[in-house]
Parts: sequence; structure tokens; C-alpha cells
Amino acid sequence: MSRITQIYQNGSTDKYDIGATFENVTYDYKDNNDETKRFTLKDLYEYLKKFFNNSDFVKYSDSEPRNERIKIWYDTKIDTE
Repeated sequence: MSRITQIYQNGSTDKYDIGATFENVTYDYKDNNDETKRFTLKDLYEYLKKFFNNSDFVKYSDSEPRNERIKIWYDTKIDTE
């Protein structure tokens, strides 16, 4: 199956790539020192992956958690006795 990866503007030889990889989707921002920084979608993926693999979580429920990442559990079950 073929796919379109580049487009041309009518009357021009300029070509433009379409589609992107995680490294090519970027967000530029200024840090506290007013320096321009670049954050990519790949950076976001790596950050979230590290966060969810290494963080401890809190759960509010009436059943005991089965996930070992939940370190604080608030039992919301109402005792009727």
C-alpha cells in the first residue's frame, strides 16, 4: 500500500513533508531564565511513562486495591453496624 509523505505547492518546486514522528512534534517555551526550550511529543511520552511506572498513587473506593502502586487507600465503604 502506498502512502503520501510529501506535497508540492502549485507552480513551485518547494516540497513539504506531511506526517510526523514523535521527535518532530514540538512545543517551544521560555524557561525561568527566559531561554527558549523545546519539548517534543517523545519527551512527553518518556516523562509520563516514567511518572506512571515510578509514582505512588492514592485510591478512594469501597474495595481494597489490587494494584501495588496504590500506596494510600481510603476505604469509602459505609459500615451499617
